[in-house]
Formats: sequence, C-alpha cells, structure tokens
Amino acid sequence: MNPNITMRVTRIARNASGRLLCFTLVASAVAGQAQGAAFSLHENSVRAMGTAYAGSGANAGTDAATIFWNPAGMSLVDGRQVQVGGIYVTSSLDFKNKGSSQSFLTARGILTAPSTGASDNGGTDAIIPNLYGVMDLNDKLKLGLGIYAPFGLSTQYDSGWVGRYHALESSIETISINPALSYEATERLTIGAGVSANYIDAKLTQAVFVLDPFSGRQLSDGHAKISADDWGYAFNAGMIYAFDDGSRVGLAYRSDITHTLDGARTLTGVGPLSGRVGARADLALPESVIASGYTRLSDKWSIMGDLIWTRWSRFEELRIQFDDSSTDSVTRYDWNDSWRFSVGAEYRSSRQWSIRAGLAFDQTPIPNAQRRDPRLPGSDRRWVTIGATYRANDLLRVDFAYAYIKLDDARIDNTIDLTSGAIPGAFTDTLIGSYDSDSHLIGVEIRLDL
Repeated sequence: MNPNITMRVTRIARNASGRLLCFTLVASAVAGQAQGAAFSLHENSVRAMGTAYAGSGANAGTDAATIFWNPAGMSLVDGRQVQVGGIYVTSSLDFKNKGSSQSFLTARGILTAPSTGASDNGGTDAIIPNLYGVMDLNDKLKLGLGIYAPFGLSTQYDSGWVGRYHALESSIETISINPALSYEATERLTIGAGVSANYIDAKLTQAVFVLDPFSGRQLSDGHAKISADDWGYAFNAGMIYAFDDGSRVGLAYRSDITHTLDGARTLTGVGPLSGRVGARADLALPESVIASGYTRLSDKWSIMGDLIWTRWSRFEELRIQFDDSSTDSVTRYDWNDSWRFSVGAEYRSSRQWSIRAGLAFDQTPIPNAQRRDPRLPGSDRRWVTIGATYRANDLLRVDFAYAYIKLDDARIDNTIDLTSGAIPGAFTDTLIGSYDSDSHLIGVEIRLDL
C-alpha cells in the first residue's frame, strides 16, 4: 500500500476515533455478505434426481419422497413404505481476478490501488441425506414423515485470497422435520398437507483489514466470525388430479419460513475491538409453487415435466443487529423471483430395471454483478441427469442417480465498505472478476415396501 495514501487515511481515522482502527466490516464482518437466498436444495430424492426432478409434484416416482414435493402424492403410494438416501455433491467455484481494487478517501480525493491476494476456488464437498416414511391410516387417509435438508450453503476460500475481506468460509445447514397427511377425495383427486419444523445453523467468516493509525501501516489481517441458529415453522400443501391410470397433473405450494437467527459475532486480531458480542438477524426463506405433469406413453415409456416458481424477491436486504453500540449492518440484495423448468423420461427395460434421464434449467435470482457476492456466486444453471432403479424383490428397491450442473460464467463487481459505516466511503474494497463453476452429484437410495 502506498504510504502517502495510508497516512492520509490514518489522519481521517484519528479524527474519527483516536484509537486503533479496524478498516473492515466490524458491524457486518461476517453477516454483511451472508447468503440468505438462492441456496434452496432440490436434492431430496435420488430417484427424482434421475429425471432432473421433473414430474415430482405429480409424484412421478410414486414413492415417499413426495412428502417434500407434493404431500398429496402419498395417496398414490402402495401400502407402507420407508426410504433413506444420500447425495454426494462436489462443486467448483473457480474465481479469476480481473481488476479488484481498494479505494481511499484522501485530501486530494479518492485514490485507488489494486487489491492484494490471489484468485481461488471456493468449491467444497457435501453430503445431503434424506429419510421418508408413509403408512395407511385407513382406506382414504395416509400419514407420512419426511426428514430432509431444504436449504444449504457451503463455500470456503484460502485465507490469503483476493476477496478475503468479503468472505472466507460460509456454512449454512438446515434440517426440516415434515409430518404430512394425504386424502383420496375422489377416484381421480387426492389432496395433502403437512407442517414442518425447520432448524438452521449458520457459520460465516471473513478477514478483517487492520490499519495502525500511529505507523500508517497495514497490520496482519484480523478475523471475524458470526455463528447463529434458530427454529422456524412452515407448511406445504398440494393436490394431484389423474385424468386416467397413466396421466396426472399436480399443483403444490411450500410456504415461506421466517427465522430470527440468534448468535454471536467474534472478532480476533483487531486490538481493542477484539471480543465476542451477541448478534441477531431476521431471515425469510421464500415460498414456492410447483406445477407438474406425468404421462405414461406405454408399458415401457413415461415422460414428465415440472415448472417451479420461487419468490426470491422477498430477499431485499440482510440486517444484522448487535448487543453493543455497533450500528446495524445492512446489505442490499434486491433479488428477483426465479423459475425452474425440467423435463424427463423413464424407460422400464424389465421388471427389475428402470432407467431415466432429465434436463433442467434453473434461473438465478441475482439481478446483476453488483449484487453477486463470493459466498454463493450463483448464475443460471443447466442440469443433465441420468438414473436407474434396481428392484431386488417385492420388498427392496435401490435407486442410483448422477447429475452434472453447469453454471453460466458469472461476473462479479461487488463493493464493501471497510470502515463499518464510521466514515462512509472512506475506504472500500471492490471484488472484480468472474466465476467458472460446475457441480457433480452422485446419489444412492434404498426403499423398503412393507
């Protein structure tokens, strides 16, 4: 860093506080870039993944995972059923730096210098599990229970990468416990509804820029972490109408979930500002509507499709409040509603084996490069999937599936204020570059028909 620039910034810092100054997001050190949107998980059924989740809302697979997609589909499940599965996900988020910079307010105006640090890959590996069960209550009524992860996020960068003041580690884990009922209203119409308890646990970290006002030199980076959790509650409901034994349509709704995350922000390596303070944030996870169709063309072939709308426009900002005198951290997102389209086909080659494939397009809710950040640098995604089912006997079925997801190249031009709002605009960091991203998914699932 140019010493003339740092000394001018130092004089501004002394006038503002007269003590060691952390040029960082002290109030929003972790939460300022926390992703609260565009991390919904579809990976809640291995069988459905084989068709890119096409037709899931019409219960194309007639299995217990319909609890997640459309609880009305439980009425199409024969007898009692239990299934458990998991999907392994490995992702690449390859960032290329293309002019990231820091800007300083001086007596001569705003001066800009290149940011230090290397490009990096923020991709990680994860396993997404699920468990479902369905049983008869009487000839018309079914009871089911689903345990799955409806949302999730995992990215991690090296401590010295160029965007370290924006993000280092991001981990958001959820688990939903979803009991549901379905009712066979007529020979053609089934309806269903459920409630869910949703637990969320978040851990978000980033580096802290520390400047010593007495020497005018940058000190070693500090570190900021926020960890918080909460329980929230929601419901889902749906209907399925069968035109005949081989064709049906479904319509389902999943409600939004309101969370008030409660936890703490911890700062280390920042002198007198180091320590732990309580923190909290309201987070609304969006609702969605699913329209699905399924048609059996012959004894061997079936086709299916899905259309999903998700109300990401709920996510306008993320506001973090602290128990000390820190001002609220407010980060604007202004995301858009999004759509997902999928089509799939299944071929029953024998009584023991079925194979399937699917294609899907996921629209990103992120409106532009300024609203994209490195915790989850989403973009439009294209899916290609294949899957198979092996029926060992009347009791046991095993599903396998693979999916490849390619994300459009995504440009990022994200600016954060490193002064915590004490001197707005005096010191900013802008991450400029592009992401080349993709993911591979492999799933295995076991189903028992009891």
